[in-house]
Amino acid sequence: MQNVFKRLVAVTLVVGLISGVTAFAGDTRAPADLQVPEGPGLTTVATQSTGKAGDLFAVDVYLSKFQDLGAYQVVLSATGGTSGSLVAENVKVDRTRQDYVFKGSQVVEALYKERNMRIGMVRQGGGIQVPEPRYAGTYYFRASSDAKGTFTINAKIGPADSMATNSIAVDVPFTVGKASTINIIETKRARTDR
Repeated sequence: MQNVFKRLVAVTLVVGLISGVTAFAGDTRAPADLQVPEGPGLTTVATQSTGKAGDLFAVDVYLSKFQDLGAYQVVLSATGGTSGSLVAENVKVDRTRQDYVFKGSQVVEALYKERNMRIGMVRQGGGIQVPEPRYAGTYYFRASSDAKGTFTINAKIGPADSMATNSIAVDVPFTVGKASTINIIETKRARTDR
């Protein structure tokens, strides 16, 4: 999977190198209190932080402070809880959002929705500067029927996991911001007296 993505990145970026690095312009919808890393980074934000077993939770991904971003791949995982699990059920990238990181650009999209769910995007036409947090995609996690407790959602980092490259397909190191948490509360069942 890693080699296929890297080749896709290299071919797509080489085709668009003539355009060079451009700055991002546009509105942002990133949460005002979003805590981002000091340098290039990836941050997750759960759009709902509390729910019950069986609920579906959206977790948005933001990228920030990249000087030359040509492509990215995101793999998230959920850990923790006192029982059950949060399972990645779907991924999507809403390219109509005003704060989408590659807004207005030609992109090659690779959304893997089977095992090892991931988001992969390659911008055609060179890299861009991303000084402020910009939306990169959304993961959807389903709480299992026996899920309870607090779960942590964060990026898995590594060549086969979350990664970023610049306009010439060279890996760009980045850090992961504060993890998102989702608290699954136990619902009380109605008591039936006989």
